[in-house]
Order: sequence, then structure tokens, then C-alpha cells
Amino acid sequence: MTCPRFAFACRFEALAMVTLTILLGTLGCGSGAGEPGGNTGGGLFGSGPAQEKSFESTVVNAAGKIVPYDKQPPYKARPTELHYQLEKTSRFIYKVETTVNFPDKDSIYLGQITYTVPNLSPEYVLRNQKKEEQEGEVFESSGTGFVVHAEGFLVTCAHVVEGSTKIEAHIGGKTYPAKVVDIDSKHDLALIRVDTTGLTPIAIMDSAEVQLAEEIRVVGYPLSDVLGESLKIARGTVSGIDNDRPNRVFQLDATVNPGNSGGPVVNEKGHVAGVATSLLSGDGLSNVGFAVPANQVREMLERQKIPFQAADAAEPYLRGPDLAKRVTPSVAFLKVTSGPNGVGTAEDKVVSFSGSLAQHVKPQIGSMYRIAGVRPLSDSGHLLMKPHGELSYNGGERFLPNFIGFFSTIGLEPLPESDSDEWQVANIRIIPQKKESKLVVEEDPLMADLLRLSPALQSRFRFGLNPQIKEIPSYDLHPAVEKADYKIIARRGNLIEIEKSYELKTMHENSHIPFLHLVGKATIQFDKKIGRIQSVSYKGRADYHIDDIDVSLPMSYKCTLEKNYPPYKPDPQAVAKSKETSVPVVKELPNATGLRKLELGN
Repeated sequence: MTCPRFAFACRFEALAMVTLTILLGTLGCGSGAGEPGGNTGGGLFGSGPAQEKSFESTVVNAAGKIVPYDKQPPYKARPTELHYQLEKTSRFIYKVETTVNFPDKDSIYLGQITYTVPNLSPEYVLRNQKKEEQEGEVFESSGTGFVVHAEGFLVTCAHVVEGSTKIEAHIGGKTYPAKVVDIDSKHDLALIRVDTTGLTPIAIMDSAEVQLAEEIRVVGYPLSDVLGESLKIARGTVSGIDNDRPNRVFQLDATVNPGNSGGPVVNEKGHVAGVATSLLSGDGLSNVGFAVPANQVREMLERQKIPFQAADAAEPYLRGPDLAKRVTPSVAFLKVTSGPNGVGTAEDKVVSFSGSLAQHVKPQIGSMYRIAGVRPLSDSGHLLMKPHGELSYNGGERFLPNFIGFFSTIGLEPLPESDSDEWQVANIRIIPQKKESKLVVEEDPLMADLLRLSPALQSRFRFGLNPQIKEIPSYDLHPAVEKADYKIIARRGNLIEIEKSYELKTMHENSHIPFLHLVGKATIQFDKKIGRIQSVSYKGRADYHIDDIDVSLPMSYKCTLEKNYPPYKPDPQAVAKSKETSVPVVKELPNATGLRKLELGN
């Protein structure tokens, strides 16, 4: 199953660049015993403990009975601790300062950017974009799930069903519509339900008992568009366990292909040891798979008060064919249709931006600033943004100096999609390297038609009275991997302090040395009360390798919330007063020609 959530930004003026942003959800792993109240933190990338929050089951009613399928409430994403407040008519302004330290001078950009949440719909913004930017809004994919309760409850991966508008589960030769009951994005797990009973659940073991080099089977429907919709079972071993934390993630030497996601990883007794995920599979991870520990499945079921079949460690080992016969009736093939505002995804908000940066130069000797002879960097447009900062569309056209980020997203760092103290964002970007330029002379558009009528004038004024000289640059485009790791390091009331570690490195087939390598760290202050980043302070360096010459440039930038305007809400007393003092309404008298009557009020 490959349905990562993509946030993309297209249209870069004169650079013809496309930016593809892949937000990787943080995978976690369960506490050793899988008991309620255990440590639910952790993560494949080192997620810290989340704050405990009260949880009410949507499956079991007050009498302790499982609600009927038709009474099952739709899944609603729970609000997270960190999120942007994007109410319509709100506005906020950031002051920006970026510094690049050259050997003989400091190049400084000073400016500001204003964000406004207008009364516009995402559809309005998308209608003005190119057709190819709108394609893929609705797409189909597939995954795997397995039965955990006879009354239609199945477990799969969160990334299989997040964003879904329709789910079909094929199990036991029958097809059922399915609905999402619960999503645990932090651990990449989801609970879904089909409208049937009498299913065969798989026993779930205590994943703390899983051992390194233990044999396992990955069960699922990989590459269904190529290999067909038949169940496949891959054999392998547990090749790695993260024992540095109380939570454990399993690495498998059995390949986890797209379509395997959400399928059970079982031991030789047919007990679920984990849930396969292809979220991190790729060209650089061949013959490597990962599994979310089964204890996280246990915790999710316990939160929903759904009883499950615990594995009996005394059961005998099974031969391959017998194991296949045991698990096959419990494994489902999932067909998923995804689209805008699907299950588990927050609605996009339109955020308009407008701002500019003016370049200044500070010589190393002396303290006087002088304005350089270059035009300011300016940009304006729209963003489609979710409350946790994920971008579905970025209309920005400008980078900050040294490609450290988009000017259009200053002060809008990605936030975790779940209550985690650590999260990671990975981007694939295209970085341009300017090679050469040529100058062309453009004719005067105001005189073009007139000159065509007169050969004599045309020979004398070939390009008009006011020809324009235009520079046409050419570029080499370098793909680059951008990674940012975030960690909450302090809480002081509503103020959250976040540490960000950043790296960007270009890749090129003909060179092992990157054209550009950015590294640095930032401190971010986030105010929960107003849902805004108060400040970002970044320091790092940019290493360039151009024509066998290496250059390293220290750089920094600061972003500070200058003003924050809450949504406009008219004063009820002022509205009432304005009605009382409204202009008198003039009405015609029906029986008096040429006369009018004044009536006060509405």
C-alpha cells in the first residue's frame, strides 16, 4: 500500500521547479506488557511520551455492549495539543531577518510577511491552478487487514485508510463496506469495522516475547495490481529489535511490499507478533520490512474496550501449510478510495500570504548599512494548509537565501499529527544551480504594430523606441533530500519550546559530493493559547561544491511574530446601536401623490 500524504508546491518563477513534500507519520511501538496506562510513547524516529488524555470508547456503550454496526458513530480525529488556529478573518504578521556570512561582508535580508485567513474555499484556489495540479485528488489503493473480533472488527495500518472516502473489505469470498472506528497515527494503526458477524479472529501474542532471529511470516496482498488479488505469505526472521527504549520496533528481513501494509506478521504458531508496514519501504531499503509491535494493537483494543483473543504460548508450532490454513480466513484484502477531506484528515484551510525581503550589505569593517542595487525579494499567493501545518498546496514562488526554506512558509513549521514529543518531516526538493545566461532584446510592445506597417521605420527602429533587454538564465536541477527532526524540550504554561535539527543534501549521479549541503539547528517557541509560532531562531551553514571548489557559508535567520489579529467579531451592542440609529426608511404613501412618509426603524 503506498498512500503517503503528499503536500506539494508548484510554480517557481523562472526556475520551473516542482517541490514534492512527503510527511512521514511517526511510527511508535508498544510498552512491554501492553497494559492500559503503559508507556504509549516511543517511535521509530524516537518519539517521546505523549500526554495522557481521557478516552471514551465509541464501540462499547455504557452497558458494556458492543453497539450495532449501523449505530457505530463515524470516526472523528481528536484535537492535538499543538495546532494552528486558522479561523477565517484572522491575520498575523512575522518580521524576518536572514544573514549569510561571506568572507568580506555579511549579506542581510530584512522584511516581513503577512498571513490572512480569507473567506475563501479550497476549491476556489484549486480552480485557478493547472489541471495536472488537481489530478490525483481522488485515487485508489489497496492494503491488508486482519480480524481481531468476530463482530466485524479488523486492524490495519493508519496510512492505508487515512484520507479514505470509501473502503471495501474482501474476506472469506465476500465483500463488505467498511468504516473507520479509530486511528492511531503515531503508531500507524487503524481499527475498521465491516457489517457482518461470525468472523474468525487471530490470536494476538505479547510482543515483548518476540526474540531476535525468531522466524515469522508476513501475510497480505502485496502488489495486487501486478500479482493479482490473492493472498501471499513471505517467510523471514526478526532481523532487528530496538531494545534501547522500553518500546520496541521490529525490523524484518522479509520484504514488505506495497499492499502488505496492515497485514499480520505472525510467528510459527500463527499468533500475531506485529503489523506489517511499508511506510518506510523504498529503493534504499530493499529486502527490509518493519512491523508495529502487537502490543500496540492490544492497547488500541483495550482503549476501545474490545475483547480480543490472547495467544496461548503453550500451543504447538505449525507447519507452513497448516499455518496458512489457520490465518487465511482472518486476513482481508482492502480496496481504498481516497480523496479530499477523507477520514482522519483535517479540512484544508486557505491561508493567503504577502511579503517581501530587502537585501542589505554590511561590510566587515565599519557598521554602516548600505542598500544593495538589487530588487527586493517579494511574493504573494495562497496556501492550502491543515491545522498541524501540512500543506496540500503552496502557491509560493520564492526561496529564502541558500534555499533554506520557502519564503511563503516562514513561521509555519510542521507540527505533529498526534500528541508526540518528537516527530520527523522528510521532503524531496529540486534545487536549481545557475549555469549561464544569455541576453535577448525584446521589441517594444507599444510600437510593434505601428512598425510593421512602415518598412522604413522598421529598418530604423528594429526593436521599437524603447526595447527591453532580458536575461534568460539556464539551470542544472539537482534533486535533494530535506530532513527535519523536531523535539519538544520545554513547556512553560502555554509556551512550548521545540528544537529543530535540519539537513538538506543534493544528490547527483555523476558526483558523490553534493552541490549543496545545508545543516543547522533552530529553536522554536510555539504559543498554544493563540495557536501561533512566536519565534524561530536558526543557525547553520551552507556548503557548496561548484567546479571542484568548496565554499562554506555560515548563515542564520530569525522569524518573530510581530502582530496577531484575532478573527473579526462584530460587537453585538454596536450592531444593536447601529440599528437604532439607522437611516430612516422612505416609503411611498399610497393615496398621496408627491408626498412621502418617513418611518424610523428597520
